[in-house]
Amino acid sequence: EHASLTVGLERLLGTRGASLRLEGYARSPEDIGGLPGASGVVNTGAAVLFGEDYTDLVFRNGVRLAFEGPVAALWTLRVDVRTESQEVREQAWTTAPLADGQRFRPLLPVEEATLSAGRIELERRRLPLAGGEARLTLGGEVGRIEGRTYRRLTGGLTAFRRVAGVRGVARLELQGGWVGGGVPRQRLFLLGGRHVLPGYDYRSFAGRRFVRAGGSYTHTLLPGWVGLRAFGAVAAVGGRDARQVAPWPERTTGGLRAGGGVGLEFVHGTVRIDVGFGERTEWIVSTSPLLWGFL
Repeated sequence: EHASLTVGLERLLGTRGASLRLEGYARSPEDIGGLPGASGVVNTGAAVLFGEDYTDLVFRNGVRLAFEGPVAALWTLRVDVRTESQEVREQAWTTAPLADGQRFRPLLPVEEATLSAGRIELERRRLPLAGGEARLTLGGEVGRIEGRTYRRLTGGLTAFRRVAGVRGVARLELQGGWVGGGVPRQRLFLLGGRHVLPGYDYRSFAGRRFVRAGGSYTHTLLPGWVGLRAFGAVAAVGGRDARQVAPWPERTTGGLRAGGGVGLEFVHGTVRIDVGFGERTEWIVSTSPLLWGFL
């Protein structure tokens, strides 16, 4: 366990919900993977019981100034300027307490230096879609570390739609990212495994760019209680970086990779039990991403 500290001052701007926040933090944890594979509760339970860990943490010490507010009525703008040091701390546990000595994935080393960066993100929620709605996010970042400058672009579209005539909900995800310049390894993209590319080892691919398309369909068997799920994804990770040295994943996908699976969900997605197929078969116990904020 590692204690962290965050202190901040926030000021509301106007009457439209905009805010400006100045924040200082010490030993603040952040997952560097980019595409999360599990909620906090699921990650903790899997680590204790099975020795499966779905986060790659760095600990940050620094200060940031952040703005968030509406623009053009339907969009939300976020701007973040920060300077911070980043480090990986020694694992408190190397084996799972209740999993007969099952070892955790090794910590991924990062460039432990001062990183200064500016980030901007635009988000549009409730984007109208025939029979449903979508959320669009676009992000950009420029940073500097150890005298090197890097640039990073990301984008994502998530759409939901109820299927007419049947008791089902379809979900579609499109995501992509690119990073250029003297990027530190902690700003590369990590992909593979549960929720991202099922049927592959977790975060077993890394690189400077990626594209991913994923989808799922949930058919209600007992309203509010039980649903039948089918899901799949295709993804490509390219642009291997010289800083990808063990224990970092040293391979890209070498083109498109595909994975999929089937499963059941219970109580509005609070519990999902799936089996995924790709390079291998994997069992996936999870919750709906809509609940990750508090589960």
